[in-house]
Amino acid sequence: RVVQTEAGEGLQIDAQEKSWGPNYLRFGFNLTDDFEGDSRFNILINYTRTWVNPLGGEWKNEFSIGRTRKIFTEFYQPLDPFSVWFVAPRAQFNQDTRDVYDGDDRVAQYSTKTTEIGFDTGLQLGKHGEVRFGLLRDWVQAAPRVGATGLPQYDIRQGAYTASIAYDRVDDVNFPRNGTLIR
Repeated sequence: RVVQTEAGEGLQIDAQEKSWGPNYLRFGFNLTDDFEGDSRFNILINYTRTWVNPLGGEWKNEFSIGRTRKIFTEFYQPLDPFSVWFVAPRAQFNQDTRDVYDGDDRVAQYSTKTTEIGFDTGLQLGKHGEVRFGLLRDWVQAAPRVGATGLPQYDIRQGAYTASIAYDRVDDVNFPRNGTLIR
């Protein structure tokens, strides 16, 4: 509506945010074939729920079925009204089959299971970048699925400190045509 101000006439817009969004649901499909009898596929689902709370918390989930089975979740929580500082706890479970080679010959196939938990804290660099520091803990189990008898099994537990930096000026996340992505 048009309103009267000290500087003259002005336009006042009373916008109301939609209560149901914006949330994102994406699907993907991956098919690989080496034309020598080894083919693989994965079906991917990604769901991101935005504005979970007044500070702009975001909950991201990823699921994959096929050769690689994956469940991933991360809760990104800004710590201030300007969304400069944040924390991001996450968890992931992967189950995959890995090939083991001796030169060009596949000599074994291992079934692997990886469970990972992590906690990051960081700083937004404007609208297009971020710096993260975190702690990571994971458990890896690997057992031979195909191969010679007596191959070893693995049960590995490890932890790490992590750091990352990202800069993203890509114009479209689905079909980028212009921009730069650095990680």
